[in-house]
Amino acid sequence: MQVVYRAKDQADAESARDVLVGAGIAAHIADQMVADMIRVQVDNRWLDHARRVIAAWLNGKQVRKN
Repeated sequence: MQVVYRAKDQADAESARDVLVGAGIAAHIADQMVADMIRVQVDNRWLDHARRVIAAWLNGKQVRKN
C-alpha cells in the first residue's frame, strides 16, 4: 500500500477515498494519524492512476473511470 493523499481530517479522507472508489480504485484510510494527517492509501499498482485522480479532484476537474 502506498500513501496517495494526506487528509486534514476524517471527512477529507473519506472524500478522497470516495473519489478514488468512484474512479474504480480501491482505497483504504489508515487507522493511525501521522503528523496530524490521515493517510489515504492504495495498492502499489494503482498509485500512478490514483495520483492523477487525486490531482484532478484537487483541481476541481471531473474524473473518468478507467
